[in-house]
Amino acid sequence: KDKLFWPNQKLSDENLILTRDTLKNMRDKHPRAGLGISDEERRMILKAFSYSKKGHWYKCKNGHIYSIGDCGGAMIESRCPDCNETIGGARHQLRSDNQVAGEMDGATHSAWSEQANMENYDF
Repeated sequence: KDKLFWPNQKLSDENLILTRDTLKNMRDKHPRAGLGISDEERRMILKAFSYSKKGHWYKCKNGHIYSIGDCGGAMIESRCPDCNETIGGARHQLRSDNQVAGEMDGATHSAWSEQANMENYDF
């Protein structure tokens, strides 16, 4: 029988476990952060590309995901295959209307960036 939970009530251990399991199942079955793919599919994509470090994933101004291989730095501009907006950049500088897609690999900055390059030095 379903029970209603009120804001001032504490969940029982049984209901807490049930709630956690339900949320985990929902996260596993539904798109992560608007990617339109499951978390399992995202992990499969990351494994297939097998970049040596984070920061190769970007998104156009409309939020469509793309990747930059090799060093991960933008060297040319192209067109998003989903919406035809301009993607990429030049001289390792990402276009200002594109951004790192941290939702793909957890990156906070581009693989080729001042932040990434500073990680190579021991201060």
